[in-house]
Amino acid sequence: MLALIAAPDHHAAWVQALVYVMVVVTVVSGADYFLNFRRKLEEASRARANTSTA
Repeated sequence: MLALIAAPDHHAAWVQALVYVMVVVTVVSGADYFLNFRRKLEEASRARANTSTA
């Protein structure tokens, strides 16, 4: 995070707010990744089940 390096005072409110925003974005991105991965696994499992019964 460049703001932590470039800011003269890393305790400034705008730097802390930026850090918290980036943490939230990271957590949401990770949750989205895992949820989409799980959905793709379920779709692949259903497709495999459909081809084996046909």
